[in-house]
Amino acid sequence: MYQAAVSPLRAAIEARDLTKYYPLEGVRSRLSTIFKRGELRGKLALDRVSLRVYEGEVFGFLGPNGAGKSTFIKILSTILLPTEGEAYVFGYDVVKEPMAVRKLIGVMPEIPDRGFYRRLSLKDNLAFYGRIYGVQNPVREAERLIKEYGLEDVSRKWFQKLSRGEKQKASLLRALISRAPLLLLDEPTLGLDVVSARMVKRRIREKFGRPDLTVFLTTHNLAVAEEVCDRVGIINKGRIIAVDRADRIVRLVQMSGFSVLLVELDNPKPGVLEAIKGLDVVLKAVELGPGRYEVTVSYNGRYEALNIILETLVRMKCRLRSVRFKELSLEEAFIKIVEGDEFNA
Repeated sequence: MYQAAVSPLRAAIEARDLTKYYPLEGVRSRLSTIFKRGELRGKLALDRVSLRVYEGEVFGFLGPNGAGKSTFIKILSTILLPTEGEAYVFGYDVVKEPMAVRKLIGVMPEIPDRGFYRRLSLKDNLAFYGRIYGVQNPVREAERLIKEYGLEDVSRKWFQKLSRGEKQKASLLRALISRAPLLLLDEPTLGLDVVSARMVKRRIREKFGRPDLTVFLTTHNLAVAEEVCDRVGIINKGRIIAVDRADRIVRLVQMSGFSVLLVELDNPKPGVLEAIKGLDVVLKAVELGPGRYEVTVSYNGRYEALNIILETLVRMKCRLRSVRFKELSLEEAFIKIVEGDEFNA
């Protein structure tokens, strides 16, 4: 696993060798309790996960479906017990001190309907949760949040009659009304229209106007993570593979593999693609369109390859419009990591 240097900041979340097996059913389940053997313990969701998220940062937890993201949030939320290992929220053990942990977290679950009373209005639901969290004037706070997030027209609707996007916003508002120092947001922009998603991203980036707030979010939208997160962690098959700033992870993935050159010519000559493909320094070359080529070379030898390619084009009397190295996106880096476990020891 690749992880950046340790920060001296206080940990809002700390996991130590956190492991979770989902239990089997029937006879195999009974056997698993007798023999305690790994292959009988059910599906492995988290595999010795160790992670620190620091107070005041926005941390993105990325991974494919079934990687363990939601399981991790459920353990932090005290909904699930880990099979092994430890997890702490601001120093409180999620297993031994669950009530203390619950006072410190605002949770937006994976499924937005969970925990809402279907035949209460949006406003009454939020005010109810405000009372539970000890908000001084829960009705006024509910009204403020509803107005800020553009839900005034549906504030008196039964929750069950809200649209998917409206329920998603309501779930976020329930987390916010807690005024907790840690927000656990599972796919916060899922199901939102473009305008609403942009607003939520901006509010996350601003930490909802609270500089000391810690935000831990999961997302499949890597552009969201790249845009709003201070650091990201990548998990696959229950194991943490990389933890760092998004740009550093991208750079390390790029350094461990290939570079891609984008070449554009004003007057492409017959046979230019074959000539580029025939160079020893070129690993792959494809034509993207008339006079446009994508050329893959080794990262370590990228500048030597660039010179050789340019010399070849000059010899063929091609007029160069542009040439540049293609920047790897977080999405492309993520795919390379998940498919190849680039940093896995």
